[in-house]
Amino acid sequence: MLVSLDIQNYAMISTLSLDFTSGLSVVTGETGAGKSILIEALGLTLGERAEGSVIGNRRADCSVTASYQVTDNPRVQAWLGDQALGDGDLCTLRRVLYRDGRPSRAFINDRPVTLQTLRELGDCLIDLHGQHEHQSLTRRAAQLDLLDAVGNLGDTARLVRECFSAWQEARSELMRCEEQAAENEEIRKTNLERLESLRSLNPQPGEFETLVQSQRRIDHLERIRQGLAVIREALIHPDAPSCESLLRRAERESRSLIPLDPMLEPLATSIEETLTRLEGCAEAIDRYETDQDLDPDAIAHLTQRFDGYQSLAYKYRLRPETLHEAFAALSQIADTLEGGEQGIERIRLEASARESLFLEAAQKLTAGRRLTAQRLTEAVNALLPDFGMAGAALRITLESGAASVHGLETVTFQFASHPDQEAWALGKVASGGELSRIALAIQLSSADAQWIPTLIFDEVDVGIGGRVAELVGQKLRALGTRRQVLCITHLPQVACQGHHHFKVVKVVSDGTPETRVEALPPQAREEELARMLAGSVVTQTARRHAREMLEQAAGELPARKRVE
Repeated sequence: MLVSLDIQNYAMISTLSLDFTSGLSVVTGETGAGKSILIEALGLTLGERAEGSVIGNRRADCSVTASYQVTDNPRVQAWLGDQALGDGDLCTLRRVLYRDGRPSRAFINDRPVTLQTLRELGDCLIDLHGQHEHQSLTRRAAQLDLLDAVGNLGDTARLVRECFSAWQEARSELMRCEEQAAENEEIRKTNLERLESLRSLNPQPGEFETLVQSQRRIDHLERIRQGLAVIREALIHPDAPSCESLLRRAERESRSLIPLDPMLEPLATSIEETLTRLEGCAEAIDRYETDQDLDPDAIAHLTQRFDGYQSLAYKYRLRPETLHEAFAALSQIADTLEGGEQGIERIRLEASARESLFLEAAQKLTAGRRLTAQRLTEAVNALLPDFGMAGAALRITLESGAASVHGLETVTFQFASHPDQEAWALGKVASGGELSRIALAIQLSSADAQWIPTLIFDEVDVGIGGRVAELVGQKLRALGTRRQVLCITHLPQVACQGHHHFKVVKVVSDGTPETRVEALPPQAREEELARMLAGSVVTQTARRHAREMLEQAAGELPARKRVE
């Protein structure tokens, strides 16, 4: 509930502080006094666009501060808590406009916020109806919220939002996995040939190094054999001089000298040992020749393996000795890609299940909205004749649309001012006064279901008078028993119904026109109503009629004395 409004240097207002309470508060004043300035200034605290031209002529910045009692508004308290903007019973919205051209600044509980944040909170505090931009009745999202509130469908709508979000989350995950799967398929196709080639080769750790050595021996095997033959001939040869024949001759000679000198026996023994080692060298040559006596098939196999390594390494720009690592990595990728489809199917089933939950909740919400739209349309159209709009009709249409966080349909509030007129979107064909009265009828039809605590009606009585004006005033007073209502009016039939009365006057101070607002006590209310009844010359008859109207509104006069 709005409890106070402080305005500094806004348009013709120098300084103004107003306090508000529950009930219906009416604002009156002569044309041009500045009644709508109050609403425009309040709009700044609701995030409305700020024009530098509204800053007063005084040498000061402009500021507007609105304070709200939020004790009984759990939604606002929860929102403030979520935004870390305070948790007390009083909430203050402030907007500052600077004379030097700096961008305006917005504050909630003295903490700087963006205009969007200010608008979000403002939409939870005030619903303004009139010839201004801040009119929720023309916004489709607000129209859906209205239907949900009137039909007590808030829990279902919340479930729809939650199910939709869960469904979209699963869909996003599915799309991500499918995109990844498509990329994996490209990777799989790209690597399939490589993997198959490597699989056919089946490279093993260390094998290529061994093949290199084997291939080198195979390539030089004949040269090695020739060299070994030369070595054999030099070491042991039965027909030509060789190391063996010379050493045996030396051994025989040394043995023959031992009888002459026994000290020569170690020499003979050493020569004998040398002969033994020489025989070992010959045996080593024999073993090597036996081991390297490869048959053509073995040589062909080794050559094929070596060439296979070289070919694949060149083709895939790898080092031959690392082919076994590439094979292991590609095999692991292949195993991963093979198991990916199972994960996608699981996510696909999860997304389908969440979609079913959303559709179930959304269809239930649709049924509730259609029933609520029918009931609300009938209730509003029943009230319109009392508001001077006989023949006019409100139509609430629900059209199937794409699934969204709001459900499966879009809503349109349409209006026709008379039976022969085609119904069009409410915001396009209804005048400001008609829109305000339709809003009043909707609020009266759904007052118990609405939760926004403060309603403002700017000149809701445009184009009406007499009995219709009296009925409008009575309806506003009745609405004020449930909600805080602020109404700007120029009709005494409406003004007399207020629980509280504010008068707007224009004065000249030091040659500068100023707008001032004062709360009227009972006697002053009577005088203001008399002025509204009689005009510039207030008569005693007008004062008497004004007194009777106030007494009738307060229930102090019987119905037969009602002023028509």
